[in-house]
Amino acid sequence: MLACALTTGAASAHAQPALPALPAVVALELAGCDSRDDAAAVARLTATELRADGVQEVVPSSTDTEAIARIEVVDACAGPTVTVRVIDLATDKRLERQVPLSDVVGEARMRVVAFAVAALLRASWAELVLPDAPRPRAVPSAIVDAATERAMSGLERRLGHRLSGPTPQIGSPAGPLEVEAPREAEAPAAAPAPAAPDRTAPPTAPSARPGPAAEATASGERASDEESDEGAGEDWQLGGALTARVFFQQPTGALGARVFAGIGWFRAGLTGAGGFVQDALGEAVYGLLTADAEATPVTLALGDPDAAQLAMRVRASIGWVRLQGQTARADVDAASLDAFVFGGEVVGALRVPLLDTLALELELALGAMTGAAARADGRAIATAEGLYGRVGLGLAR
Repeated sequence: MLACALTTGAASAHAQPALPALPAVVALELAGCDSRDDAAAVARLTATELRADGVQEVVPSSTDTEAIARIEVVDACAGPTVTVRVIDLATDKRLERQVPLSDVVGEARMRVVAFAVAALLRASWAELVLPDAPRPRAVPSAIVDAATERAMSGLERRLGHRLSGPTPQIGSPAGPLEVEAPREAEAPAAAPAPAAPDRTAPPTAPSARPGPAAEATASGERASDEESDEGAGEDWQLGGALTARVFFQQPTGALGARVFAGIGWFRAGLTGAGGFVQDALGEAVYGLLTADAEATPVTLALGDPDAAQLAMRVRASIGWVRLQGQTARADVDAASLDAFVFGGEVVGALRVPLLDTLALELELALGAMTGAAARADGRAIATAEGLYGRVGLGLAR
């Protein structure tokens, strides 16, 4: 197992005699860079990549500075293929890798070149934690720590569990590594230790470093695996609102309330409303009950995603209306009318967060409805049909 390999390798290295220490310096040669600015950018990005591996400085190979590794990059700034060659004194290895970059230009190319250099050097330094690796020169502890941490992290990702115990280091004894399994689950078997690389086989050419979009996608997939259970119910919505509606055909107002539930961009609701109209010819009272479904195709955050939001909604409804009329003449009986109604409206909504799980919603809507009208002497005195405007104010989770 790799965990055992890490421990054994540390103990074996501890028994080795002290050798002259190598500096945490890498010498870099960039061939084929006509622009000094481009060459400087590649060197700067390479130094940034290697800083996480314990490298303190990246210097030009033309200097006489002693280095732990000497790296040559051919066609770093131009050309369809970049060749990276590494002479690693820490493991006494020579590596070469070709990276196709015909479709990568500008700053993106420089970043890929820097990553390719760092990846090849990391592949060589990964052997520092293997028990059968050649006896290396004394290596700065920061480089050994980074190589060990990278190997440990890779093993933890494969096992799906955190490893406990002291971190093994070359030059110091290390305790055994243990796998912390879940309390109610048996720890899975550890992955086998990787075999020592075959030094006689030709180097393989890896693909270029994935771009920011690919890295973001991979990060998003890992995050969704970890948070799927936690965020499963966060898209559910519940709420209610007070509403006021005015039909334009014969100005008729109605006050009501709506409750709704939904998930994601879909909601379903139930609305009840009522109105009273008085006229010289009589009076009318009506009640309206509708069920609706709505979709929210457009949402726009106003600045911070956690701040206010604007949304456009499309709502369709079906229901029932009842009108009860009474004329001003005492000798004429009251009359009532029941009818189905169908309607649709376009809604503009402003959502303002109040608490972590509660928001204030203001809606302005324009819609149309097929319904009925209360008439006296052939003239409508109250309507529940035609075009209307509606305003709503409520709370939603």
